[in-house]
Amino acid sequence: MGDSVAVLGAGPIGCMHAVLARARGAYQVVLVDVDPGRLVLAAPFGADMRVDSSAEDPVAAVRRLTAGRGASVVIAATPSPQAAVQAVEMARRGGRVVQFGGLPQGESRPGIDVNRIHYEGLHLIGVTTFAPRHNRKALELIASGRLPVEKLITHRFPLSQFEEGARLALAGQALEAVFLP
Repeated sequence: MGDSVAVLGAGPIGCMHAVLARARGAYQVVLVDVDPGRLVLAAPFGADMRVDSSAEDPVAAVRRLTAGRGASVVIAATPSPQAAVQAVEMARRGGRVVQFGGLPQGESRPGIDVNRIHYEGLHLIGVTTFAPRHNRKALELIASGRLPVEKLITHRFPLSQFEEGARLALAGQALEAVFLP
């Protein structure tokens, strides 16, 4: 409630984080992605601002959008080492940084400024597992319509076009592709 939230990664998980941040009362939600096409697909998920990190520095953009303070909550929902570093850099003093996306093998030590964590009093939170109550809550949110999961399905293909659908999904040109018999 009352937080500014930056979500790094505009894939399906990042989009759901944006929706959940708004549902929990965030007054500002910023969605960041390196792929401008993904940001277009993410438009229906209610972010106040979408930042193309291939065209502008996302840390500077989030700081500008938060009057220089940084985001209260930053969620790294992408397996990008660079995003993990940026998440720490764009958090406000006393902010929370959630590392939701695991990093690739061999790239899990991205060079985060630990002094920033210490002197700015940042809270780093890692997320890997969920309890059955989390699944129940997710189902309740979906059933209530507060989580617009139907908007995640950006493409539908007949099974005969599996190769085309898989290519789009793997290229990040679809949030979710569904194959119909």
